[in-house]
Amino acid sequence: MKTFTDEFRKSAVKKALSRGQISIVDICKGLNIAKPTLYQWIKTYGKQDGMIPLNSRPQDWSLEQRFKAVFTYESLNDDERGKFLRENGLYSNNLIEWKADIQKCFENQKSDAAMSRNEKLKFQTQIKELQNDLHRKEKALAETAALLILKKKADLIWGTGVSE
Repeated sequence: MKTFTDEFRKSAVKKALSRGQISIVDICKGLNIAKPTLYQWIKTYGKQDGMIPLNSRPQDWSLEQRFKAVFTYESLNDDERGKFLRENGLYSNNLIEWKADIQKCFENQKSDAAMSRNEKLKFQTQIKELQNDLHRKEKALAETAALLILKKKADLIWGTGVSE
């Protein structure tokens, strides 16, 4: 059984993740390792050192990866941006959409925090008024139900009115 160094394993994983059109089988043959071994290494080392598989779809990226990609992309100049997109298998449209989503999240947080004290007080008083109104109507409904029951009992005792 062969033993491989961590450096070899990491380089094999990097090669597999950035393989382009080359199949995993061809990479395994070139490195003289078994396919399950390479997949195990990918599982172990693939998430380390910021390795992102080129064959993963941009819509499968986690929120953290998307945020980092947008942040990194915005900090680069035009020449470096193209290289960044190619290395990560992205299109500029992906980053534009992700940036818009991030901005929407921040705007929603700002609007929630920007609700003035007067607006909050206004909503609280409105809630209190509605609760009082509901309580009053519940009491009136209970009173009406009690009166109906009493009327039916009185009709049964004295025999006045129509019995059902």
